[in-house]
Amino acid sequence: MVNSKIVFPLVAFAVLTTGINANAATVTGDFEDVAPFSSLPVTTQGIDFSNNQSPNIVLNVPDSGAQNTTGNYLAWCGSICGGVQVVTASFGGQLFDALSLDAANLQAAGVPLGFVPGMTLEVVGNVFGGGTVSQSLTLVEDTVTTFNLNGFTNLISLDFFAPSVDIGGETFNPDPLIDNLVIEETQPVPEPLTILGSATALGFGGLLKRQQAKKQKKADKTS
Repeated sequence: MVNSKIVFPLVAFAVLTTGINANAATVTGDFEDVAPFSSLPVTTQGIDFSNNQSPNIVLNVPDSGAQNTTGNYLAWCGSICGGVQVVTASFGGQLFDALSLDAANLQAAGVPLGFVPGMTLEVVGNVFGGGTVSQSLTLVEDTVTTFNLNGFTNLISLDFFAPSVDIGGETFNPDPLIDNLVIEETQPVPEPLTILGSATALGFGGLLKRQQAKKQKKADKTS
C-alpha cells in the first residue's frame, strides 16, 4: 500500500516548486551580441534594454572617450539630446537580482569633466510586490569603473538615469555609459493559474489524506 503520509506532501511540494529555478544562473549583459549603433530597445544575453526617448540612445564601439572599454557598450546622449533620459533593463518577465555593472561618463556638453564635479548615475530597482531600492554611483571622467550593487534583489526591472548638475546657474547633462550588467535570475513571477493550481493541489491532497485516515481507522476497528 502507498503511504499517503509521504506521497501527499511530496505531491504538494512538487506543485508548489513547479516553475521555480533552483539553480539560479548568473548572466552578464555585455552588448557583444548586438550590432554597434543599434537603437534601443535591444536584448543582450537575455537582458532587455529600453528607453523613454528613442532614438537618441545607441550602442557604440570603444572610442577615445572611454579609455578602458573593450567591445560594445551602451551609451546615451544627455548633453545635447533633450536632457535626462531613462534606460530600463528587465529579464524577459523573470525576477532577478542585480549584482554589479560598469559605468562611466563620456562627456558633459563638451566641458572637461574635471571642471564638472558631482556627475552620478542613479540606479533604481523596482521590487516585485512593490517598493524600490536605489544607489547613486559617482561617475569617473572617461574611465569605466565597476560598481557593486547592494540590496538589489527580487527585481522586476532596473532604471538608469544621470541627473543634470547645476553649476553657476548653468545646467550640465552627463552622457553616461554602462556595460557588463551582472544579474542573477531568481524564481519567475507566479501566474494566477499556478497559484490556484497549487492551492487546489494542497486542498485535494489534504482531503485524500483525511479519507485515507478514516479508512485506516475503520480497518483497525474491524481487525
